[in-house]
Amino acid sequence: MANHIHRQIREAVATALTGLATTGTHVIVNRLYAIQPEQLPAVVIAIDSEAIEGKQPCGNGMRMQKRTMQLVIECCVAGTTDIDDSTDQISKEVEIALASGIVVAGKTLYPIHNASAYEDDSGGVDVAIKRLNYEIAVHAMNTTPDTILT
Repeated sequence: MANHIHRQIREAVATALTGLATTGTHVIVNRLYAIQPEQLPAVVIAIDSEAIEGKQPCGNGMRMQKRTMQLVIECCVAGTTDIDDSTDQISKEVEIALASGIVVAGKTLYPIHNASAYEDDSGGVDVAIKRLNYEIAVHAMNTTPDTILT
């Protein structure tokens, strides 16, 4: 059995973002992981929320669903005087890396960049964060949340 669709997407995004010029291998796929100073600059990947729309029943309680996820990528840098320029540079690299899509279970998905914002609360750590919001929509059966249909 494959991992949940959410995990598969997070891992595919991590693969696409590993090796960016500014962040290199500093890719974190765990929203509760405390960022250490030696890990900066970095990107943090999470699925923030998901809306699920049920489609027509397919029998035996099975129902095709459209699952629309809000993917969040945080561009994190050490708090310095050029934080806007530094987070903008990471943002640019992320946007370019995701523009050609991500591959999940042999299917190419195209995250849609729909918002960005600066995060003011860095949890007591001297870190500047720019949040990039992406939307990813897939179809899956309610009985197989580990399999993307389209």
